Amino acid sequence: MKKKYVGIVLVCILILNLFQGILPLEATPNTEKQLIIHYYRPDKQYEEWNLWMWLDGKDGNVTEFTEEDEFGVKAIIPLEETANKVGFIVRTNDWAKDVSDDRFVATTEAINEIWLVSGDETIYTEEPNLLGGTVILPEQVTLNVHYNRYDRNYEDWKLWLWPEGKEGISYNFEKEDAYGKVATFTVKDIGSIRKLGFWLYKKDVQNKDVEIDRFISTTKVDENGKIDIYLKQGEEKVGYSKEEMYIKPSVSWATMDTMESICLGVNVPFETKEDLKADFSVTKAGKKIAINKVELLDEMEGGLAKGAKLYLAETIDFNGIYEVAKEGYEAKIATAGEIFNTEAFNQLYYYEGDDLGANYQKERTAFKLWAPTASEVEVILYDAGNDGKVLQEVPMTKQEKGTWSATIQGDQNAVYYTYKVRINGEWREVVDPYARTTGVNGMRAMVIDLAETNPEGWETQKGPELKNPTDAIIYELHIRDLSTHENSGITHKGKFLGLTETDTTTSTGVKTGLNHIKELGVTHVHLLPAFDYSSIDETKLEESDFNWGYDPQNYNVPEGSYATDPYHGEVRVKEFKQAIQTLHQNDIGVIMDVVYNHTAKSADSNLNLIVPDYYYRKNLDGSFSNGSGCGNEIASERAMVRKMIIDSVVYWAKEYKIDGFRFDLMGLIDIDTMNEIRTELDKINPNILIYGEGWTASSSTLPTNKQALKVNAGELNHIAVFSDDFRDGIKGHVFESTASGFANGGAGFEETIKFGIVGATKHPQVDYAQVNYSKAPFAKSPSQTVNYVSAHDNLTLWDKIELTNPEDGMEERLKIHKLSNAMVLTSQGIPFLHAGVEFVRTKGGNENSFSAGDEINQLDWSRKIGFKDVYDYYRGLIELRKKHPAFRMTTAEEISEHLTFLEMPTEEMVGYKISGHANGDEWEEIVVLFNANKEEQKIVLDRGDWEVVVNDQVAGIVPIENIVGNEVVVPSRSAMVLVKAKGVETSTDQQVDSQNETTRSQAKTIAYIVGGVAVAVVAAFGVRRRLKNKH
Repeated sequence: MKKKYVGIVLVCILILNLFQGILPLEATPNTEKQLIIHYYRPDKQYEEWNLWMWLDGKDGNVTEFTEEDEFGVKAIIPLEETANKVGFIVRTNDWAKDVSDDRFVATTEAINEIWLVSGDETIYTEEPNLLGGTVILPEQVTLNVHYNRYDRNYEDWKLWLWPEGKEGISYNFEKEDAYGKVATFTVKDIGSIRKLGFWLYKKDVQNKDVEIDRFISTTKVDENGKIDIYLKQGEEKVGYSKEEMYIKPSVSWATMDTMESICLGVNVPFETKEDLKADFSVTKAGKKIAINKVELLDEMEGGLAKGAKLYLAETIDFNGIYEVAKEGYEAKIATAGEIFNTEAFNQLYYYEGDDLGANYQKERTAFKLWAPTASEVEVILYDAGNDGKVLQEVPMTKQEKGTWSATIQGDQNAVYYTYKVRINGEWREVVDPYARTTGVNGMRAMVIDLAETNPEGWETQKGPELKNPTDAIIYELHIRDLSTHENSGITHKGKFLGLTETDTTTSTGVKTGLNHIKELGVTHVHLLPAFDYSSIDETKLEESDFNWGYDPQNYNVPEGSYATDPYHGEVRVKEFKQAIQTLHQNDIGVIMDVVYNHTAKSADSNLNLIVPDYYYRKNLDGSFSNGSGCGNEIASERAMVRKMIIDSVVYWAKEYKIDGFRFDLMGLIDIDTMNEIRTELDKINPNILIYGEGWTASSSTLPTNKQALKVNAGELNHIAVFSDDFRDGIKGHVFESTASGFANGGAGFEETIKFGIVGATKHPQVDYAQVNYSKAPFAKSPSQTVNYVSAHDNLTLWDKIELTNPEDGMEERLKIHKLSNAMVLTSQGIPFLHAGVEFVRTKGGNENSFSAGDEINQLDWSRKIGFKDVYDYYRGLIELRKKHPAFRMTTAEEISEHLTFLEMPTEEMVGYKISGHANGDEWEEIVVLFNANKEEQKIVLDRGDWEVVVNDQVAGIVPIENIVGNEVVVPSRSAMVLVKAKGVETSTDQQVDSQNETTRSQAKTIAYIVGGVAVAVVAAFGVRRRLKNKH
């Protein structure tokens, strides 16, 4: 599943581009240290290419190639004197990478210079000799592998080496030099081989020095045809000189793990002995703290260790700074580690109150902040959300459980404020994590009288009431996408208020916006992040910045760029409430896409500045755990972090009457937190939907058995997860652009489709061993499964089909398109539709449109005209699902009892029967057939009179044709739904219109496509479309 998340990683990395760069020229005016990067491309096409660069462990920034030379182009980057390691990616602005992996260069010299060749991952420290754009290699290479072990025990250690793509062979260390042991051998017929893989192992390959495969670059060969590499025991690094492998002994990490102990690790192993207390020291404010005991950690062979646990003679003071040292090793400041997870910490500092933030009353406002490690806190009042002047600076008083409070008399409504927090002698100005609203760009919180922001009738209105979660039909929408098209007929383009305009149409009278959503018939609108995110500069909205918004800044504040006035904090609150109220008045629920798994910033985020290291998971070396792929991940398992998340969700549900929450990267939230959220929301409204992505973007320090993953869905209470099994089973893998699924020609997906049909629950007729990802049912009930085939991420369904089926004509592709969501809308579980899929949405092939702008992302309402037959088909399927509860069963037992899979005459077909008035349906027997073959197929049904309500042309609830006899012909690449004749509905106006206009609509579709080719080409060119396989 690793491939799946690279798109998410790329989204989050580019988001960081909006923050202050870590290598800006103006930030280092006095330094002479620099990095020079030369770059060569055989095609000489440099204009799209630049560098994404970051200091090790810091946020990144774009650096352009600014000069040309004989080699190609180059960039000259000034560096801080302390910058000793720089990461970089050669890429385009739409994140096509030259080399897929992150690369790093040591920058320890005053002038650091490297050369890069397109498609070659090697970092050259001298200008390479090029021929035709490739590095010239000799016919054979002599390789000297130098190996140094701290324990000096080389007995039985060997080298296993293989040329890339070839078989391997074992070599002995037969020589010795001052560095250690040496293995020397010759590799012949180098040809185009760029890498030699190797392991160091003892006796057998199960006992490796370093577990990962490592590689030697053959392009490092010198003029004599020789390569020397240097390796150290337990170190992954492959060095090409002794000097490169020198490691200055130091304490590499130190964490406070209990109230009386500090754990540490070193980069160079130390010799163990009986009493090590004298070898270690811990100081606080220059005073040595006595060590009662030393316990070894990470012990190695030969009497060596790389870590220790120090038991202190006194309790740790959170306001103190502890420096940890070992004799002969550079010291390290200890950071908080497992101590934050201890019961002792929670007893001291867990605050249960519900009054964090600015609590407004007309006579006074009470401010409260949780900052247990602060020595001083002040609240600063401003007359504006940006710039302006300071009104007051009020010291806050330390209260119980690590809180600080201050009460300011008088009516403070619409007054802006920040907190100043003093940590370890340093003052930091921060935004309140419990801010209800802010000024422009979310840089200052604002005191707000929330009652004044309520629209008329707000208290009595509410969203639709669901009998069961499976009654929901979800429509995923970005707020800007709905309204920004020039022919949307919507006045408030890109704004919350665009959702309040109820009777909008195109210039030709086709319904748009909310008018369209209501006509379509979905029950809930899922809004991509509507909280305050950081990637849009709200002072420059005339530039039409666009972003999906997965870079959270202020969790409890509506996004200012969607307000008509981002400068005054009350406006965004009022207008978001107006949008919600209007949707509710039209019987449509509102689901918020929430991103509690990470924040846009890491070390300099408001959360980390207030309580350093508390809100985020860390690696042992003190770096941020990065399961989000965005630089950090929130430590939801910690008591006050869990409280913050729960308080935030409850706030949105109560104050804004939100009807559901979709959790981004829900796997990074711990199971207990998710279940507590469910418990608290049930107290407000049990109808509130909760679902999320049951995966992470990368590895996390949170144990897998605690993550709210798809595989752990059985431990989640009434919380659903997306079924990527069904998604990829229908259309093919999302990160392999040309990979097909069941609907578009892929073979072997029948069991995956059956798995999706039963809502990922247990069913006796599903062979789980044949399901593409899940090898067992993950859902206890169908209400735990969200079925979908496309979403904002990755290619739209239409763009995917264009790539998987390039030889098929327009008519065939449209059949695949309809078949795909026919499966979603007739399966058990909760169906989910990507906005615009109902009229064949395209993004010009852009698979990662998070910042591609309105031109690519907006809903093109002219397509609703051009693809009217497709739109009517989707609308008919939605009506079918809403009118017939047999497609919305609520338990796994009910599905097993009423749903039976049928024997199919050929592969690439799946069929099933729902019988016995399932879930109280008036239809006694329903047959659903999916034929993904290129040819029509004949099916023999039970005897009786059957009527078709869905075929390849029309979908709905009224009969299209009667079946004479029990033999049915299912058209190619289509769905068919049949009902035993008794009880079929009479015609509705919609169905009559749909049938009468089918032929005319298809003719219009073909004409529309021909006429629109030029538009599509222009759109694709506008984003410099790059269809790239991610890995």
